[in-house]
Amino acid sequence: MASSKPTTRSTRSGGASAIDLTTQRDLLSKLYETVPIATRLAIRAEPTLSRVGQPLQFGLFAKDLIPRKTKVVYYGGLLRLKQDISDETSHVRSMRGDYVLDGNIYASTIHRPIPDDDEALVHWCAIDSFKEPVHAQFGPSPIGYLANSSGSKAHNNVNIQYHTLSNGLLDVPYMVATRDIQPGEQILCGYGNEGSKAHSDEFVPL
Repeated sequence: MASSKPTTRSTRSGGASAIDLTTQRDLLSKLYETVPIATRLAIRAEPTLSRVGQPLQFGLFAKDLIPRKTKVVYYGGLLRLKQDISDETSHVRSMRGDYVLDGNIYASTIHRPIPDDDEALVHWCAIDSFKEPVHAQFGPSPIGYLANSSGSKAHNNVNIQYHTLSNGLLDVPYMVATRDIQPGEQILCGYGNEGSKAHSDEFVPL
């Protein structure tokens, strides 16, 4: 009996077809359905980046203690082809072959309140900006791409590792705690800007 397992194809030049992209998006959706998207995390206004009179800037914060080596959250984002991403696009993670995960496409559509004064700003930074279900406006995706960077690898508290799908084609990025993360502490991870350097497929092995 012929196998019904999804197959993938690519052109001789290395480019992926539209059928490939649709298939891989479907596989990703099925993977994401098997895991909680953000039960460990709160989406909250980031106090050092947010300003009065400007749209709030968000971050991810630990709800409870997250022990070292714990899988925190999948990076998420929309699966796209590398050839469709400009070098200046932020919040993008390179994957094996022709694909990237683009978190910017979701992050840029988030409704961001504008605090009128310092009191309003403090209010937004002190509460969870989004209550359950937090993903209603984030699309069918985990929200790891909302994590900010400390600007220094030494001060980040998660790193990126990869989960290989059963078809062997996609390495799906997720965040792992590099130390114990305390309740209320912000999740900090190096930005995964997609550009000429990211095309070298620098993967952290599982």
